[in-house]
Amino acid sequence: MKSYAGNDVRANPQSHQWFHHFAAGAAGKDFRGAASPTAMAGGTPFTVTVSSSVSQAYSFNIVGVGNDPSAITHSAPVTFTALPKQNFDFTIVTIPPTSASVPAGQAASSSIDVNPTTGAFPNDVTFSCSKLPALTTCVFSPAHVLSGSGDSPVALTIQTTAAIPRASNLAFSTFTFMFPIAAILWFARTETRGARTLNGAVTLLFLVLFMSCGGGLQGGGLQGGGGNGSPGTPPGTYPIGITATCGSVTHSTPTPLSLTVTP
Repeated sequence: MKSYAGNDVRANPQSHQWFHHFAAGAAGKDFRGAASPTAMAGGTPFTVTVSSSVSQAYSFNIVGVGNDPSAITHSAPVTFTALPKQNFDFTIVTIPPTSASVPAGQAASSSIDVNPTTGAFPNDVTFSCSKLPALTTCVFSPAHVLSGSGDSPVALTIQTTAAIPRASNLAFSTFTFMFPIAAILWFARTETRGARTLNGAVTLLFLVLFMSCGGGLQGGGLQGGGGNGSPGTPPGTYPIGITATCGSVTHSTPTPLSLTVTP
């Protein structure tokens, strides 16, 4: 549909009747046109709206006829092209290079490009990653492309996780746990009965205080959460899928991003 504004007949100060007249080749059941208003005083703006369900070019005349005795007539040629109905779509591609290799704990960088095939994006464009290895995240910058945007590059960062070794003070923790027990046994063997009882009680009290302050089982990583370490992102090569969504339209990159994680 297309609208045309005009202000054609001005010479005659009387009111004029306006109507549209289609030139040869433009008429047809699929071509529609209407003038608004249909009658107005000289010099008054008006609008003609035309439409067609058939995709092609049209040529026609907009004709104004005065209601004076001479029926003064003026016309203006107009062309109109009806375009085919276009549904929104967009493309997404990975900007080379399409592969990356990083040690576990470091980040890999890449870029993608999203481009609407018709006009601009009618909605915000959001992004996501699939088939990520364990302990790995992806971050897009910007996080989304705003509606109304055109062709837009987007940076992608894939963050891996380094392996965390077992606590290095495990042997020391074991020693500090066993030392009070060894002391109890020593005093029990060497002291007299009265001294043995007193020393044993003091040593036992020390052991209880030592463990309650985090020295024994908890401090050395024998059962604590972080003491056992973490494997980090497993080494290997992973095909990372990248998906963009705009409204009801979703596309993924034709070729996945190849991520290689080394130890």
